[in-house]
Amino acid sequence: MAASNERAMEVLGKVPVGLIAAVYLCYQGYQFYAFRNFEDSPLLQKQAEIRDLNSNIEVMTKKLNEAKKFQAELDRRRDALRALAEELGSMRAGLSEDFNVPEMIRTMTLEANRVGLAVESFQPKAEVQKEYYVEKSFSMKFRGVFVQMLVFMDRVAALKRIIRVGSMAVNPTGPQSAKYVDLEGQLDLQVFKYSGTAADQLGQKDAPPKSGAPSGGK
Repeated sequence: MAASNERAMEVLGKVPVGLIAAVYLCYQGYQFYAFRNFEDSPLLQKQAEIRDLNSNIEVMTKKLNEAKKFQAELDRRRDALRALAEELGSMRAGLSEDFNVPEMIRTMTLEANRVGLAVESFQPKAEVQKEYYVEKSFSMKFRGVFVQMLVFMDRVAALKRIIRVGSMAVNPTGPQSAKYVDLEGQLDLQVFKYSGTAADQLGQKDAPPKSGAPSGGK
């Protein structure tokens, strides 16, 4: 055994050191090449994992940006719906649940008297059903001057209840050279009643019973 070791050392001693270094360097170079280029190398596997992670990050970032845009659009639409709901609520405040013809006649006559306009007749007309409301017109014949008519229409427009002047016809009855020309005319006044929608009916159907109301059980 000792002789074999001595023989091996003798053979190695005859090999040039440069050759041994060259072989060693070639082996290390091969290992480095395999580390960088072989498919099963740890380096390439880690690089593939990093690429997958970066790709997933890009996909998640894109989805996050889309979610933020969707949330912003949802908030915008929610605000728009809230504004429309508030506008509808304010409009419904000017619409009565039913037409009160005597009250309408009394109010218009009172407003006309306040500005000096003489009401000669006030006739209700037939109701007209619209999509969300019912429209009822009143024909009002009057006498007065142009300024009185304008002030009357302005006061009507300022009333809490929505009253619209649908049509108007006037004719002078006195000298047109006078400072205030007497007029006789007719105004078509329109009032509105909210008729409700299917959504209102569903809301009433699904609403919980009021406290104290019978539940239907024994």
